[in-house]
Amino acid sequence: MKNRFQIFVLTLSMGLLSQCTPPSAVDRIARNPSVYMAQPKAHQPLIQRGELARGMSRDAVMLAWGRPSESFEGTEKGVNMERWNYLGSRTTYKDNFGMSFGNAWGGPWGGGPGMFQSFYYGPQAIRTPYQKATVLFVRDKVESWERMKSANENP
Repeated sequence: MKNRFQIFVLTLSMGLLSQCTPPSAVDRIARNPSVYMAQPKAHQPLIQRGELARGMSRDAVMLAWGRPSESFEGTEKGVNMERWNYLGSRTTYKDNFGMSFGNAWGGPWGGGPGMFQSFYYGPQAIRTPYQKATVLFVRDKVESWERMKSANENP
């Protein structure tokens, strides 16, 4: 009975953890096969590997890298342009030390109004956003892109 429970908990944990991983290019292609098949044959292997090439469409970039975190549009010399940014976040830690003061009913001996103080110390986790990658579209086609060298995965 104990082994069945452990197997159940392990299976449930693995299922929940698998939902935490972002979808890959292969996952996006599986969900959108008609969009993938509409891409030029030269671009299809690149999309599967999560790579970009100059001249790709927005749909191809969406399949390869996913939805952007933010997008900006504009014009330069009468030409329509759009930039997609992919953001990530890093966890940084810092020591957090402090002291707080306040008033409390009861005082130090429980007899009336008084002062209390508390000290605290501990690590504080801070999520810091950063720009992971950028794609520039000119006339609705990829003109250029860049991404961080240290990133091991696609945006």
